[in-house]
Amino acid sequence: MTDPKTVVRELGGFTLLRELGVGGMGRVFLARQESLDRKVALKVLLPELANNEEFRTRFLREARAAALFTHSNIVSVIHAGVDEEFGVHYIAFEFVEGGSLEDLLDKEPRLDEEKTLDLTRGVLSALSFAESKGLVHRDIKPDNVLVTPEGQPKVADLGLAKRPGSVESQVTQTGVVLGTPLYMAPEQALGEDVLDVRADLYAWGLCMWRMLTGLIPFNEDGGCSSLQILTKHINEDLVDVRERCPGVSDETAQFVRDLTARERDDRYPSAASALADLDRLLAGEDLAGPAQSADAPPARRPSSRVARASARVDKQREKARAKPPSGISPGLLGGILVGALGIGAGLALGMRGAPPVANPSPSEPRLAVGEVAAETPTQTAAPLESSSAT
Repeated sequence: MTDPKTVVRELGGFTLLRELGVGGMGRVFLARQESLDRKVALKVLLPELANNEEFRTRFLREARAAALFTHSNIVSVIHAGVDEEFGVHYIAFEFVEGGSLEDLLDKEPRLDEEKTLDLTRGVLSALSFAESKGLVHRDIKPDNVLVTPEGQPKVADLGLAKRPGSVESQVTQTGVVLGTPLYMAPEQALGEDVLDVRADLYAWGLCMWRMLTGLIPFNEDGGCSSLQILTKHINEDLVDVRERCPGVSDETAQFVRDLTARERDDRYPSAASALADLDRLLAGEDLAGPAQSADAPPARRPSSRVARASARVDKQREKARAKPPSGISPGLLGGILVGALGIGAGLALGMRGAPPVANPSPSEPRLAVGEVAAETPTQTAAPLESSSAT
């Protein structure tokens, strides 16, 4: 067995440059792949977990899941292996400059609606692609979405990804529910064995709510425990985003509600259907909603931000045309109002005794893989304690 205090600076052809972050399963380093002279993000399984078969299996699953994907909105895997000298498990990913969405929200807690929808389109595209390959992420959160300097989102960390319908439990052998409490779907919080993409859609809906409001969903004051947050996911509806940020459009607020419905049958049935409805929203069209989205014709995808803005302007013009012309004289307008009041009073008397119509009420370990920092030739990685993987 290797001395656990051995300092490791090279693993399987990769030279460690500096540490980027630490997660629940591993440490992530900026590294250089010597054979191709390029930077990569090297994720290393924590030494204390290397002898645990459950964690080794989950670590390997992440590499295999990522290897299935070649998509512009998913972080690609380069190599995975075990360093035989030190017995260290590692996965090499593409290095994404720009940092995570969590990093972005630390600097800019509230994003504007257009930027939120742009990021949402990329993430839903990634989830739709993953769904087509038969995988559910199960841990969508701002830490696991990297954002390039150009604003392109890339979904990362597939360590909990699995195929829908798999009987593998959401609870580990040690009784810990898998996932992140802040962004966990109700069915996931309940420890249900079978999950599908609707759990990922719920999690991203919470991310959208946070981006638009600058607040943590179900924990706005930061005082709730993990158990309290899980209980809220199960028993409470998410507050309408416009109650915290009135400037959000009705369509975007409705889209967030449809993603974050407590009952998964009330959410979009697939990532593709949610993506299609988002394109309708961006094109200035009416949302189809979860129930009709699968049968509704696809929207014409906007070709640019200008097209999206133009659609919104057209909508505002339509509303303006619906207003009464300003040229009506005060006397004529007064006569119209008196007549309308008389008709209304007559209707009210004629309908006396009819049952009232109820108004419907509106439904109510951080891993910064892509963090950017100045690099100098003298920078070295923090010591990595190695462990045998037997």
